[in-house]
Amino acid sequence: METLVNANKIEEIRCRLGFAGSFTVDRTGRGGGLAVLWKSENLCIITGYSSHHIDMEVLDLQHSRWRLTGFYGHSERSRRTESWDLLRNLFVASTLAWCCLGDFNNLLSVEDKHGGVDYPQWLLTGFRNAVSDCSLFDMPLCGYPFTWERGRGTNNLVEERLDRALVTDSWLSLFPHAKLVNLLAPVSDHTPLLLETDLFIPTQYQRRFRFENIWLQEAELNEVVSSNWRSTVGSDLPDRFHACALALARWGKGLSNKFKDQIVACKNYLERLRNSSDPTLVAVLQEQKTQLGNLLMQEEKYWRQRAKMF
Repeated sequence: METLVNANKIEEIRCRLGFAGSFTVDRTGRGGGLAVLWKSENLCIITGYSSHHIDMEVLDLQHSRWRLTGFYGHSERSRRTESWDLLRNLFVASTLAWCCLGDFNNLLSVEDKHGGVDYPQWLLTGFRNAVSDCSLFDMPLCGYPFTWERGRGTNNLVEERLDRALVTDSWLSLFPHAKLVNLLAPVSDHTPLLLETDLFIPTQYQRRFRFENIWLQEAELNEVVSSNWRSTVGSDLPDRFHACALALARWGKGLSNKFKDQIVACKNYLERLRNSSDPTLVAVLQEQKTQLGNLLMQEEKYWRQRAKMF
């Protein structure tokens, strides 16, 4: 949503992330721009687009083919009826199970807003009617109830739920365990949304031991190896190698979890501060957002370097 970049930049991002495909609607002037990226070949078929939507079919191997639309509503109130009509036109274009998500720049109820002047009733009614005409359901939002903010730390704080996922009954039948999660963002006045379509069940598997070159940069490496080697004196050489490998694997796992633990702790702290408007706490909130951004960049560098070892 509102990428503010052109197709060349999205292609650069696609390559860096290792995604299989992407589709871009270029920005207009200094604003706008839409993009969708997918991980597997032949996963998506683009069926239509405009400066305010990208429509596609998802070729799901585990479920029936379904439809996904990325939606970006007009920000100008005078053009909201165009967004509502676009939603209606998209609805009649296909009978597939449908999920339409994005920044609708509209609210469904007065509870979707905190602070500022009252939201106009005609906008609430118009958006509700469009959603009803399309037989769409608004997915509950897990986590913080608002997805956009302005003026935090001042007396003019305004928070709204502009971003959402609207789905048909047939889509809910395909994904009965689906949930929509409101995430944290180090920067941006919007928070990202994560749509989880299925329950996540961790898979247990046995990994082969691999010595990772990045360990050579850690000061503790020599002590891990030497202390384990001394503790296995008298054992057969293969057993000593195996014991040393297990010790290194346990120690190396702690390194890979280091960033994860710090990121989780930072996110938990941000969640506790998320609805604060006290100027002192808002300053702490901004510091923690900066810290989260730094941790995410450090984690990316760690895994990028690790990926080059194999």
